[in-house]
Amino acid sequence: VFAVAGEQAVDTLALLGLAATTNQGGEAGAAQIALYLAPIFQEVAVSAKAVPELMPDAEQEPEVSPSEAPNVLKPLLVIWGDNDPKGSDFANELHKLCLTHRIPHVILDPLLVWSGMPKKGDCKDWVDWCRSQSMSDEEILIRLELAIEAAIDSAEEDSGYRLQRNNWNAPTSWKGEIGKWIQPKEGNPY
Repeated sequence: VFAVAGEQAVDTLALLGLAATTNQGGEAGAAQIALYLAPIFQEVAVSAKAVPELMPDAEQEPEVSPSEAPNVLKPLLVIWGDNDPKGSDFANELHKLCLTHRIPHVILDPLLVWSGMPKKGDCKDWVDWCRSQSMSDEEILIRLELAIEAAIDSAEEDSGYRLQRNNWNAPTSWKGEIGKWIQPKEGNPY
């Protein structure tokens, strides 16, 4: 499921056969999206755990547990904000809300999807550009899938760095590079 800003973006993704949502007010309503999707994602996650993988006979025990099965539905919210500060704020706000509501998600950076993304550009601009390059819907979906996989890889890498920082009780860092240690005004706690 994609969370995007505006009905045009939703319609564009729907024409590609993808599920997308937005809210009235576009990027101003990240909370509405999170509150609406949280129970749906929780229900899908519970249902996915209960469905055995490829059971030809209903009375036969599954050969693999649902959590190990590769084809069990694993819901993911793909947050795709516009290419502007408002879009970035929307993505970051929805990211925090997804963490709070335990919604599996990833943020798709518009410039990593298409380095030529115009200011304030969105998924509609990208799809229009792809079509102007004579790409088929299948090619567009493959490119989008690759961008999502790259975003997932990046999020997993960043998560590892956060765990490393927390284990060390280290200050904020970026890509594993430790930032400046700030000594408190009174005394040295180390």
